[in-house]
Amino acid sequence: SVPMIGGDIMHNNGYTGKGTVVAILDTGLEIDHEAFQGQVNSPKYDQSDINDLIQSNSLTIGKLSAKAVYHSSKIPFAFDYRGSDTNVAGHYHGTHVAGIVGANSGDTVTGVAPDAQFFIMKVFDDEGTGAYDDDILAALDDSVKLGADSINMSLGSAAGFTTASTKAMNAVYQRVKEAGINLLCAAGNDYSSTRNNAAGNDLPLAANPDNGVVGSPSTYSAALSVASMNNTQTTSVYMLVGSEKIRYSDSAENYEQQMVSLEGKYEYVDCGYGSAADFAKVSVTGKIAL
Repeated sequence: SVPMIGGDIMHNNGYTGKGTVVAILDTGLEIDHEAFQGQVNSPKYDQSDINDLIQSNSLTIGKLSAKAVYHSSKIPFAFDYRGSDTNVAGHYHGTHVAGIVGANSGDTVTGVAPDAQFFIMKVFDDEGTGAYDDDILAALDDSVKLGADSINMSLGSAAGFTTASTKAMNAVYQRVKEAGINLLCAAGNDYSSTRNNAAGNDLPLAANPDNGVVGSPSTYSAALSVASMNNTQTTSVYMLVGSEKIRYSDSAENYEQQMVSLEGKYEYVDCGYGSAADFAKVSVTGKIAL
């Protein structure tokens, strides 16, 4: 991912994140992972600095000692806002994101900003299945008080909102911007705004074909919405028919009901657009209907 987003160009021009801190609001971090064991050049904070910040600010974590949250020059602060403890181990996503941001294990793996320090703000449950607004807001609040230079949020809800229903949330993110902090939010990986539509076909109207989804909070004006524009590879499942790859989205929730679970060879049948009339013309028992 690093060359894809220009990280190698930054390194070649001397930009390594030196003297900066990135708060990562995510699923946590494997603290002992080899990707984060290198020394940071010119770190912004040491353990004494973190202790002073905790004592002088009304942080959500209270007056927890710096010794409990400080791990190394790379990770001067780590806290689990979802579990209200100092164990930030959890779903792998946060470790993956942190690696892209600033892995610093030397020749093994190097992130975009290897000399940046991390504030690890775990806001998800251990399985990475969800995060609550109050935990995210608490982590944002502490990130500002601790003096983060950037906040990375590779999270969000599909079909993002910017209007009155989220007015209070929008105001909080605006205060982050006013504090001079770079708020970097994922645009999302979601399907389309017409999924499960009333027509039942998941397709947009011909008159309005632009149906892409951008998630909250990257839709807020305070955020820099981050998306990939040069990843030309896809990772979707497909059927191989001759030499042609036919990609598809499987609607079955259980793996045992999905086509990818099938073994052996199956005949496929052209079922047109999938209307009742199309199916009436063919036999699909024991076959794959296209």
